[in-house]
Amino acid sequence: MRCLKITLKTHSDTRWASKYNAVHSLYCQFGGVIKALRDISTNPIFGDGVANAESILKQFDLEFVYFLVMWDKILNQIYRVNKLLQSSNISIDQASKMINCLNVSLQEMRDSGNEQIKTEAISICDKVGIKS
Repeated sequence: MRCLKITLKTHSDTRWASKYNAVHSLYCQFGGVIKALRDISTNPIFGDGVANAESILKQFDLEFVYFLVMWDKILNQIYRVNKLLQSSNISIDQASKMINCLNVSLQEMRDSGNEQIKTEAISICDKVGIKS
């Protein structure tokens, strides 16, 4: 808790927004999560938690960070449109336009966003000391 500003979220199969909240909370606090896991992995007072923290740390590599950044960007866009679509005063025409814009935005990300995501992932890895 000393390393994180907010708690990490879990996802739920019944609430779609929980997937975005889970990914986004990890994305926003990735440095704090790494620090907390490193603190746990070097402190024998945590017992079995030491091995668990070490195991999790080994899974955090450039590929993991790349996918974390990518999913945060994708889910963020979907989350925003999802929230707007839940508004009680939205027309079918407005909803259709929002969905079309989301589709275009996701296609643009697919076509041109990989370099930006890779650059951001490398930057995050460098900041937290993950080999990139």
